[in-house]
Amino acid sequence: MYNLLMASLLLMFSLFQFSVHAWDGNIKFTGEIIQSSCTFKALTKDQTVSLGTVATNSFKKAHDTASPTAFNIEINNCPHNSQEVFVIFDGVKDEINNELLAIKEGNGYATGVAIGIYNNDSERHIPINNKTNVYSITDKLASLKFIAKYVATENIVLPGRVEANAHFTLVYN
Repeated sequence: MYNLLMASLLLMFSLFQFSVHAWDGNIKFTGEIIQSSCTFKALTKDQTVSLGTVATNSFKKAHDTASPTAFNIEINNCPHNSQEVFVIFDGVKDEINNELLAIKEGNGYATGVAIGIYNNDSERHIPINNKTNVYSITDKLASLKFIAKYVATENIVLPGRVEANAHFTLVYN
């Protein structure tokens, strides 16, 4: 009889399991929903800027520049409350001059040169990871104009291919 009672109790307790809940912490989720940003005009979000072919004797010493080449980032459909925009270019910094964009290294690549990005006036260069001049957004669009140049980082530039990649971020005011 005792065994039958124990078996019944064991069966009953296995059917009605008890669980214990503990409250040890809390997770708070926060965020913000913002208005959509501007959109890019075709061919200006992802583009290739060809700086062309330049002879090594174009560079007499470090800091000499060559082959200024214009490029644009065109934005449109900007929200009504967006009045201004600036750009931050980022990428791998040159080891000798960390304000310039480094070119790829290895067999077949040029040495002693990097890429400089300048404001449209071609005089003020924009250091990598720094903001550009502020551009006005008018009638929900803006044309952000820049110039890229080869910049000698050493007194002797050796020939080869030049490739570099820069990413950019638009910051709206």
